[in-house]
Amino acid sequence: MSELEKLASRIEGQERTLELHAGPACILILPRGGRVIGVDLGNGNLLWVNPRIEDVILNREWNTGGIRTWVSPERAFFYDDPENFEGWRCPQGIDPAKYVVAKKEKKAIELRSTISAEDVISKQTLDGYINKRIEVEQAEQDKYAVHACLRIHDLLKVERFKSPFALWCLVQIPPGEDGFGIATVPVVRNAQPVHYFNPIPDSYLQMFDDRIGFTIDGQRELKVGIRPEDLPDPSEAQLKYTFRKSGMHVNVAMASRTGAKSQIECVDQAKSNPNGPRAVIQSYNSELTSSGLCFGELEIQGAMAKTRQEGNLVAEDEIIIDFLLENR
Repeated sequence: MSELEKLASRIEGQERTLELHAGPACILILPRGGRVIGVDLGNGNLLWVNPRIEDVILNREWNTGGIRTWVSPERAFFYDDPENFEGWRCPQGIDPAKYVVAKKEKKAIELRSTISAEDVISKQTLDGYINKRIEVEQAEQDKYAVHACLRIHDLLKVERFKSPFALWCLVQIPPGEDGFGIATVPVVRNAQPVHYFNPIPDSYLQMFDDRIGFTIDGQRELKVGIRPEDLPDPSEAQLKYTFRKSGMHVNVAMASRTGAKSQIECVDQAKSNPNGPRAVIQSYNSELTSSGLCFGELEIQGAMAKTRQEGNLVAEDEIIIDFLLENR
């Protein structure tokens, strides 16, 4: 039994899962929460999944793992006390929401859900409808490597909401068998990363003229952000993550042309400096001691929602995620 088959069997009886197959790739989807929870290219799951996933589902909690879509800004929707960034909780109207399968194809699946959450700052309620399409665009292998490309497209329509908001795509990844992995973002010279929480130690942040590296080991809560203005091409946000699994080299590359392209389009504020610069690319490192969980996240913030389509506010993101498994 494969790693994904074992994962699906653990969830069976609580929630159903669906699979997409393309060449050497198997993709496991959990409609609850609109999640991709498994990507297997023949060497096991390349995504992080909560080791207590059964309890998470049973208790209607959010953190099953995998790839998810949230609504930002986090300060407005996820904190009971947004002024002080205290009382964090995940609104169930955002995650797990109420996703249902709208369409199933051989290499793609479409999910739909209502979205609802209170903006604690403005006291408005965001109510809308989200459509999500998950598609395996490419999957191939040769004697040296296995590659698969996953495209995720989200469209959120909202009526009568006056505060800025955007979609926010997150990929949860493991530190790997070496105990760490490296997230890398290409940047321009003299780029200034945003330290979203406390200052990031030098041992976790590597600064180069053309890129910034961030170590993910799941041992200390840290979050780094990159401004659109510090990207070589603000019209395309991209980052990659490398780690080792079962003796093989894994590269996860995430890119989007629908990310925020300027400070005006960025809506997510840094806890360390809410009035300071905002980032389109973010990467998170969990803290094992307090949470009991060891993982990292790759994140791209979508552009601020705009009015279109018969007066509706529309937020959109389209994320391309390339998975590469190499025997080296």
